Amino acid sequence: MKEKYIPSQEEVAKAEDMMTPEQKTASEARERYQYQERDPFDDFMEHIDQNAERRSPTEKEKQRMDNNFLSLGKIFEGSDVKWHIDGALNISMARGEYIGIHKDVDISIEENELEKVDEQLGKSGYGLFLSYPKDQAEPKGKKIMERVGAKKFSEEESGHLVIAAIDEQGKIREGQTLNFIDVHLVKRNEAENPVGWGGVELPSKWFEAQPMTFQGQEIHLSHPAKVAYFKLHGTRNYDQTDLRALTETGKLTLEDVNEIEQTFEQEALARRKEAGTLLSRVAEKISPEMSADQIFNIFAEEPRIAQAMEQIREPLKALSQKIETSDKSKDEIMKLAFETFNLEASAEERRKKIEELKRWTADAIKLKELRDGLGLKN
Repeated sequence: MKEKYIPSQEEVAKAEDMMTPEQKTASEARERYQYQERDPFDDFMEHIDQNAERRSPTEKEKQRMDNNFLSLGKIFEGSDVKWHIDGALNISMARGEYIGIHKDVDISIEENELEKVDEQLGKSGYGLFLSYPKDQAEPKGKKIMERVGAKKFSEEESGHLVIAAIDEQGKIREGQTLNFIDVHLVKRNEAENPVGWGGVELPSKWFEAQPMTFQGQEIHLSHPAKVAYFKLHGTRNYDQTDLRALTETGKLTLEDVNEIEQTFEQEALARRKEAGTLLSRVAEKISPEMSADQIFNIFAEEPRIAQAMEQIREPLKALSQKIETSDKSKDEIMKLAFETFNLEASAEERRKKIEELKRWTADAIKLKELRDGLGLKN
């Protein structure tokens, strides 16, 4: 966890003295509504059928989604902020019709532009928030929305990053069109190249916005390869059906899929290397007489594991029990950990998904060539 700077009372007082009356009023309002409680978001899975297909939207829902696009474009209108829409909304825009109901609006913004983004949001009636469970024991229960600045937003390692609509006092507007936007930060390395899992470099072209005009309003779409890349990382049952719909737009190329494949292989290597380093460190601390509980605690001391504990607690307990009854050698601990967390199996499963994506993409290209040859409209 990164160390967080806390200003002294003298520094706070000095900063307040430098504020204009308007800035003081805004600061006081921001502090008053820094923490706000809200009910959990609806479960999106109720909109997915047994065939992993999205439910068709009603006319009212189509209008809501249209309004979301228009509102999103207006938030950043006139600014040079780099942003683009993420996820399956891109697929609907590429098809020219909604592939189904879309509950959330997700966007990518550059981490190094957060100060500029925060300023732009303030002009548009929005703010940066962290969302996390009110009770950690009930992750699907009520949420706390914490209003934060660009620095804390960038440093957050576990909370849900959100842009929320606010009134003049800083209170969240629950009933407004596009009142919540999920945020994905684009992180870059020292060479200014975008990075994904494990610090693996991603193609820069994936992060170049694809401008389009929607009902007279400019909006920014994601590169199709970026949409596919993150969908392949997804574990929801409808991610594959979304991918199939993406290939049917004809926007994804075989070159794109090959780049995605290369990136996933680099990530698999990085994942194995990181896991090996972490497990070697843990294995050195495990002695022959340790119980499963003691072994679990050794794992929990690792910052990387502690950060993901909510998701991996049960399999980690199972691994600790297996290690307790093993010879506790480094090689055996490695073997048991890779088996328990399906590290190799997960990589193989992604390879299969990519091969399927290749077939779908090739089929879409052949179909387009056939239709073009017959003079048919796509």
